[in-house]
Amino acid sequence: DGFQSGWYSTVGAAISLTTLVNGIVPHVFPLLDCLILSRARRRKAQKVGSYLTQSDMNDAFVGAEFDLSIRYPELMNTLFTTLLYCAGMPYLLPMAVGSFVLRFWIDKILLLRYYKKPPAYDEALGKQAISWMPWALLMHLGVAFWMIGEDTIVRSLVINPAIVSDQTGNNEAESLALYERWKARSEAIDGIGMTPKILRVASFPFFLAFIFVFMGLVFSKTIGRVLWFILKTIYKKRQARVGPARKWLGAFTAE
Repeated sequence: DGFQSGWYSTVGAAISLTTLVNGIVPHVFPLLDCLILSRARRRKAQKVGSYLTQSDMNDAFVGAEFDLSIRYPELMNTLFTTLLYCAGMPYLLPMAVGSFVLRFWIDKILLLRYYKKPPAYDEALGKQAISWMPWALLMHLGVAFWMIGEDTIVRSLVINPAIVSDQTGNNEAESLALYERWKARSEAIDGIGMTPKILRVASFPFFLAFIFVFMGLVFSKTIGRVLWFILKTIYKKRQARVGPARKWLGAFTAE
């Protein structure tokens, strides 16, 4: 049925609640352990015989592992969900920002006060997350024009039929008739109801942006890579012909 009022009261409400829970629940146990349970362990350590060896006491006070490979999927889940539905539910944007800010400060504090010393990570996870972000933008634009094109939710005029006036000699009646025939043929071919949504003033810019971003991504993943490889090869050959860069040596001075 599309993004009609019934969808927002059922699916939309569930998405909003899930986004809110995902921004809070992952921090509950680490904060509980750091702020409350750690104090209970300290009181237990003051009693004679609670820990028989220093190793047992150390194990009791060492925090949990800080797993960066879990943080990235959680962040990307929030990012993709928010961008996917924020056109029709804009309150998801401040919820996502609040989730990111809360996660940043809680992780920063717990890294200093609770978690074990994390292992050294390289930039691979960060680069992979960045490479997914353009696809989040593409999905956002695709769902946005579908949501905003729903005339039962967002009232919007149909695109002006004057766009075909050049083919009819600026005759208003002929332009309108030609436009209506073209629209009817498009709707007959379209089996999913996309044409009425595309032809609305409010949703048409999102559709154009979707096409441009999609073409840009396809170009960058195909021809763009070939062009980049060619330019990089030419640059390397030119650098090899010129020779290594000269190093500047300062004047020798001696006291």
